[in-house]
Amino acid sequence: MRVERRNQTAFENLKREIFGIPSWAPPLCELQIVITVDASRELLGATLWQDQPDGKIKSNAFASRIISNAERRYAINDFELLAAVYGLTF
Repeated sequence: MRVERRNQTAFENLKREIFGIPSWAPPLCELQIVITVDASRELLGATLWQDQPDGKIKSNAFASRIISNAERRYAINDFELLAAVYGLTF
């Protein structure tokens, strides 16, 4: 029981840090959206962000997923392309 409570507290703290950061903002349609992607043999990740009118960079969305068994056989440059496609379609 004690471990579960500690895990729940850690999870709540993590959520607060991720979603409470001042660098997050909903996307503004009139601003250019930039997509940053990365891939490894295990995961794909993507971040959408924008340069705000006040000059600050703010993230709009984050996404990640596990690589499938079939995808693990891809060459490394194919991983990067897979991450780009994932970033554009999530």
